[in-house]
Amino acid sequence: MIIGTAGHIDHGKTALVKAITGVDTDRLPEEKARGITIDIGFAHTVLEGTEISFIDVPGHERFIKNMLAGIGGIDLLMLVVAADESVMPQTREHFDICRLLQIPSGVIVITKRDLVDNETLDLVREEISTLVKGSFLESAPVFAVSSKTGDGIQELKNGFLSALGGIRKRQSDVLRMPVDRVFVLKGQGTVVTGTLISGTAKKDTTGEILPARRKVRIRSVHAHNHSVEKALAGQRTALNLQGVEKDEIRRGDVLTEPDFFEPTSLLDVKITLLQNSKPLVQNSAIRFHHMTADVPARVTLSGTQVLSPGESAFGQLRLQRSILALFDDRFIIRRHSPLVTIGGGVILDHMPSGRLRKNDPEILHHLQELEHASREQRFSIAVAQKGFHGAGESFLKSKLALPAAELRNLKSQDAGDHKGRPYHLKSDEVVFLRSNPVLAISRKSELEMMQLIEDTVRLFHGQNPLLPGIPKEELRTRLPREVPPDVFSAVLERACSANRLQTEKETVSLFGRSVSLNQEQESLAALAEDFLLRAGLGSPGVNLIAKEIQKDPGSVKKIIFLLIRQGKLVKVSDDYFVHQRSWEELKQRVRSLKPKQTTLSVADFKALFGLSRKFAIPLLEQLDREGITRRSGNERIIL
Repeated sequence: MIIGTAGHIDHGKTALVKAITGVDTDRLPEEKARGITIDIGFAHTVLEGTEISFIDVPGHERFIKNMLAGIGGIDLLMLVVAADESVMPQTREHFDICRLLQIPSGVIVITKRDLVDNETLDLVREEISTLVKGSFLESAPVFAVSSKTGDGIQELKNGFLSALGGIRKRQSDVLRMPVDRVFVLKGQGTVVTGTLISGTAKKDTTGEILPARRKVRIRSVHAHNHSVEKALAGQRTALNLQGVEKDEIRRGDVLTEPDFFEPTSLLDVKITLLQNSKPLVQNSAIRFHHMTADVPARVTLSGTQVLSPGESAFGQLRLQRSILALFDDRFIIRRHSPLVTIGGGVILDHMPSGRLRKNDPEILHHLQELEHASREQRFSIAVAQKGFHGAGESFLKSKLALPAAELRNLKSQDAGDHKGRPYHLKSDEVVFLRSNPVLAISRKSELEMMQLIEDTVRLFHGQNPLLPGIPKEELRTRLPREVPPDVFSAVLERACSANRLQTEKETVSLFGRSVSLNQEQESLAALAEDFLLRAGLGSPGVNLIAKEIQKDPGSVKKIIFLLIRQGKLVKVSDDYFVHQRSWEELKQRVRSLKPKQTTLSVADFKALFGLSRKFAIPLLEQLDREGITRRSGNERIIL
């Protein structure tokens, strides 16, 4: 369990953590000198076999951004209020931040109990009750303690143990650890610390620092101040990294699995403003706080020009630099000047398809759909987003934060999401074109592409009635450019299985179609075949054939190629054709030579068939192609 402190400066948060754990989280000399926590502090203890980590965050207004870096990964909030000062400005701001981040549960601790009487303590309780009314802390237990005397500390520890049952289970799939500290240990190298949001960090494995895409090796792992083989989701962790220098990592970076996620500088979000905030207008400049990242950003609102205090709106954040964030992550926004927290929200899409158009009703509907989408609905939406391009495994892994194995199991009734709920993808929404690696397309896009392919083939038939079909590659190039070859091939195969199209070798035609000739074409085919049969091996080209039979050369060429496909003619070269009967007779005469001779020269061939070199060479090359002869120097070996 990760417990985070929140509260005003000098309300005793650090002293309280020390009273519980024995650890002083003020580690910087400046903190010691000034008596306030500047950066995040960490402590660890074990209560009745349960490991508990404490994140002690700064209370001073100037150090709110450091507080935001620590509060994002906690399970339980410990809202601290000093009995001698009660609710103060940073108490309210810290509490507002925790509400916006949807911290799941918490306890309220009144410190410095020894400094006030019971009547004052009751007044403090009332003020706190007013503050938390209607929030997740409305029914939270309240403990009055003294870190100095130890009064109430044991009861508070028991309260932590009682709260364990309500702690949400963390995802344990893909490694994601936001970095909150980077330093160098002499003899060890670069060390990063953070809270594992999901997955496991294992010794001697490879990771990747995002957004810089720096590959690193995890040399050693420390969790809760102990050297371990691996750290688990929810644990405070320190990792010794190899392959990266301290200056190449900063707070806000994330350690994750290699080649899994894509950094982003665009986020589709839902924003909620605090009641005491000023209105947020279109294109406002804000500070975006997510986990340990703090990035300047601009806001694009959808459906409105101004977001009023206490209200919510969909929109998009344009970050000045890329980060790693995922859908369902919470965030906080603050104004640049003065630096105050004004609101927060939830990320709906961490990989939007592009810049948001302000008043597009389709975009607004899309964001509304994403707000309450289940994991399987998100899968369908993500696949539909890719259209004709199809959704590949790399895209889907990053988009859904799912390992490849889970993507491949989505069709199985036994597959489930991280909360144990089974996936039920609707077969009429998503089509798996390939399982390993995954390639999917929306059913709508598949049907549209099939219809487009079918229409293209039909148009080709109309323009080329004597051709059996359109070549596959030509068909693909007639489709929109975003259709990749693998998607085209898979959809074409499915169209054939659905008896909409058919393929023969490398050509595609409508299902059941065959070439049929009209009376005029039948007559032309008969004339051409008869002429070539009579011409023997000395056949002229298309133009001469057309001249001899007094027909259009274009029509004659189409008929000749039809006769070739029907096996009645043989194409020897680009403009040299012979009748199949003549060709078979030639092959038989060449084979009959073998008992007498094993080789055949060009001169022998010319003399044998009474041909000029113009016809002899193409015929010999065709004999080579069909395996009747094989060239060896200037002669042919008869096979």
